[in-house]
Amino acid sequence: MAMARRRALALVSQLLQRRVLPAPRFLSSAAGGALDRLNSPPFARPAAPRNPAPPSPWDRLGGQKRTMFIQTQSTPNPQSLMFHPGKPVMEVGSSDFPNARTAMTSPLAKALFAIEGVTRVFFGSDFVTVTKSDETSWDYLKPEVFAAIMDFYSSGQPLFLDSNTAAAMDTAIHEDDSEIVAMIKELLETRIRPAVQDDGGDIEYRGFEPLVPPLA
Repeated sequence: MAMARRRALALVSQLLQRRVLPAPRFLSSAAGGALDRLNSPPFARPAAPRNPAPPSPWDRLGGQKRTMFIQTQSTPNPQSLMFHPGKPVMEVGSSDFPNARTAMTSPLAKALFAIEGVTRVFFGSDFVTVTKSDETSWDYLKPEVFAAIMDFYSSGQPLFLDSNTAAAMDTAIHEDDSEIVAMIKELLETRIRPAVQDDGGDIEYRGFEPLVPPLA
């Protein structure tokens, strides 16, 4: 027993010289007790949690959240919010999705409608307007919308599955347009549309019919 004790003290002395132990608090302990304490806290490595928390929408984004910054802008309607991804959305015009059925042609609109509480989606030139239900909180909805927009831009998918369905060519000027029609389209695109889009909406050109006065 005495020999074991001397060996334990010698071992502790060597460890202290190597600065492994903070202080000789158990020099009088037996060999077995000294060796046991070497594997006890604070030397023991903490165990990993058994049930880690599920990843949040921010965690699922990975490195994307560091490379893309989305700004939000309020609208006169408290249930609608504009999201500016810092990238172009619609090259020309706009597109409105009043319900999930109309969003089947757009991967981004479809992903947004998959979020609980989204009731309407609108695409502008450089923004996406999302309208929510009265019962849904923006505190819950905004991270989900951020994740959907970032996932879309990182996927490389087109905004529309079929380019022919991307209505938004209403103000494009064609060769067969009359001079007055071209002026109307230009006015809508450069003056009226930007003002309306500031409120999260848009205006659509459907045609021009000149007023013909009745014959006397």
